Amino acid sequence: MSSIIDKGIGPYSSDCVEKFLDLALRCSLDEQKDRPLMLEVVRELEDITYMLPAVFDNNIAPDTDVSTSGMSSSPPTSTYSRHTTTYTTMEGIELVSGVIPTIRPR
Repeated sequence: MSSIIDKGIGPYSSDCVEKFLDLALRCSLDEQKDRPLMLEVVRELEDITYMLPAVFDNNIAPDTDVSTSGMSSSPPTSTYSRHTTTYTTMEGIELVSGVIPTIRPR
């Protein structure tokens, strides 16, 4: 498994890689009913992100405060932190936009 992963991305645990690959494989299943909902995908990606070493903290989830009024010579300020997120249970129907895409083979 480690032979196919770019070493340049930095340190990571084999648990992170296994969870990510498992998620990727489930997302690519043929039957839609067998694939995870986007809400589940987001939750799992967040869980994987929190498993990463602290060295990645400055590259994850920036909270950027940018002023859009007037001209400012100072750059936007950013703070980086891990967030505690509270989830609410949503029915799958609430996550559907109603748009049915048309996908044509190449």
